[in-house]
Amino acid sequence: MNYVKDTIKHYSFFSSVSYPRVLYIDHDQQNFLKSLFLKMLNESTSDEWHKEQYILSLITQVYIEVNRMLGKLNKINNDNYGTYMIHFQNFENLVEKNFKQEKSPSKYAEWLNITPKHLNRVTQTAIHKTTIEVISERVILEAKRMLMYTDNNFNEIAYLLGYDDYSHFVRIFKKKEGMTPSEFMKKYNF
Repeated sequence: MNYVKDTIKHYSFFSSVSYPRVLYIDHDQQNFLKSLFLKMLNESTSDEWHKEQYILSLITQVYIEVNRMLGKLNKINNDNYGTYMIHFQNFENLVEKNFKQEKSPSKYAEWLNITPKHLNRVTQTAIHKTTIEVISERVILEAKRMLMYTDNNFNEIAYLLGYDDYSHFVRIFKKKEGMTPSEFMKKYNF
């Protein structure tokens, strides 16, 4: 019998590269989370029966509580927040699979069976960014990875990321990063 059937991807702070990685909590929330961590620490040094299962249950409580706190923090008086997060995670999964070939927000909306306007509302609600920003940030992240860790030249990288026109790729990179790919390479001594 498994105690926990969720995977780490069920928790929004682990499932998204765009999701905020910081949570500001009040004193009561801090005390509550602290008590869970202290229980984990105490249990880890004990010889009690089912020690691992108990620690796992405490970890799960931390994940659930933090996810709830983030949900409340990001909720914009909107009962659709949970649905929006599901749409956002589905969108982000599609972006991860298709960002090299597809840059059009309309196409992603079509794949999700929602309108482009609704998809943009979803991304704005989930992470305060537009649909195109999410797509372009993923492309730029991959571009930086390729610049640092491959021997491909700039034209090859642009082509591999779905840009036939290198100058268009450079404009997008510069707009997002404030520097060209060659300036990026120089800055990081590659």
